[in-house]
Amino acid sequence: MIRTILNCGFQIGIIIAFQYAGKAHINPGVITAMFATYCIFTAVIFRFLFGEKLNLQFVVGILFMLGCVSLISLQNLGGGQINTDAIFALTFGILAPFLISLAISVSKYCFLNYGYRSLDFTVDTFLCMSILELPFCIYYWISTGYTFHEVLFACLACFF
Repeated sequence: MIRTILNCGFQIGIIIAFQYAGKAHINPGVITAMFATYCIFTAVIFRFLFGEKLNLQFVVGILFMLGCVSLISLQNLGGGQINTDAIFALTFGILAPFLISLAISVSKYCFLNYGYRSLDFTVDTFLCMSILELPFCIYYWISTGYTFHEVLFACLACFF
């Protein structure tokens, strides 16, 4: 259930990041580029939780990734103005990949300590997520006027 909550948090974080990026007139590519930082978070978490060491190639790759994401972010911050919307967009743009890294770490922890395979974990997680997301799908159907076949397709996509 922890991984389900983390994945739902990731999805909500993405939605909020893009909403605030739109309000702050930040190029959506900035938020998308920030999602690449999940591998940095995962590497750091794995180092501290599981004792995995990073070799020089990974460290150089992490430094390049941080540099590139920083340059992209600074170049497209809505004309250089940092307002509250931009801060929220960037905060949620970093929070979302951090939550995915935590979900990956929970998966590895459960595999190492309980023998729970990643595929089983993924199926369980996404089944729980689809059950949690189904009421939102129905709510949007009612509030936005989607047709029945659009809602049916969305509900099937939630379960598969």
